[in-house]
Amino acid sequence: MKAVAVVVQSWGWRRVIQIYEDTDLAAIGVIRHLFDALQEVGAEISHFVAIPPLASSSLAEELEKLKSTASLVHSIINKAIEISSMQGVLGVMSYFRETGPQFQDFHTRFGRKFSAEHPEEDNYEPGIFALQAYDATLVVALAMVETNESGQQLFDKILLTDFNGLSGKIQFTEQKLAPGNVFLIVNVIGKSYIELGFWSDGGLVPNSTWKG
Repeated sequence: MKAVAVVVQSWGWRRVIQIYEDTDLAAIGVIRHLFDALQEVGAEISHFVAIPPLASSSLAEELEKLKSTASLVHSIINKAIEISSMQGVLGVMSYFRETGPQFQDFHTRFGRKFSAEHPEEDNYEPGIFALQAYDATLVVALAMVETNESGQQLFDKILLTDFNGLSGKIQFTEQKLAPGNVFLIVNVIGKSYIELGFWSDGGLVPNSTWKG
């Protein structure tokens, strides 16, 4: 939410309308965090628009295309129908490094398996959710190798995890995975998107000067 607030601040916006699908109780927590983050940059939420999950309006149909968040935008860059409805959209994506032998090995194996199981798809690039699923499986596997116990003992071992995975830093705080602290700001233009910059705890950094 702080990353979203920084984008709002960079454009000089002072009032924001929040549109969300009225199905998830977690939305209440998101609203609170966004409200606080916007206040820190001198902006506020002027209206809350809750869209019923069964609404049949064109607005609800467009929101349905976007509800999976900007982290999936890489998977639809070759689909003209979907991307045409997102022109001008600013999104916040989880950032991960697409370099290193471990990522390249995973990229190759993922592409080979995905293309074999889904030959109708044109885009075989793994996104953040594929990387997170891989890291989650690796965390459990490593914990099982390091301990012969199960149940609470295995759970406690998992909570001690501390390493750099494909999706970023894997570490738990208060029995929850510590959130990522670097996000990529993208803008959908034409049939693809451009990377505007990065947001981290240090603030918003233009893409051309990023050192991460």
